[in-house]
Amino acid sequence: MSTHPNTPEGLDPELQAVCRLLVEAAHTRKGDAVELLELLRFLEDVHQWLYNDLYMPALPNSRQELFKLLHQMEQQGNWPNLPRTQLRSLVLNLVQSKLLDD
Repeated sequence: MSTHPNTPEGLDPELQAVCRLLVEAAHTRKGDAVELLELLRFLEDVHQWLYNDLYMPALPNSRQELFKLLHQMEQQGNWPNLPRTQLRSLVLNLVQSKLLDD
């Protein structure tokens, strides 16, 4: 494993800065299990909030939008680790969208 995570190429400068700050915060706490656990808990909370409150509602509602998203993901490579529940939600969104279209 690398000594620290790599920042993805082409990432927005604002997000690059956030990544650098997170890596620095982790390095500052190296060897301190309690501090690192606090950081991990915070990151998990942020992940859950971002996933549930922002990402899930932003999922495509049509096949065309889904195709665009998948195409963009394919072009950028490095598909994110998507939980199985997300795939179910995506399919449910598409099925509901199809029912509304009919």
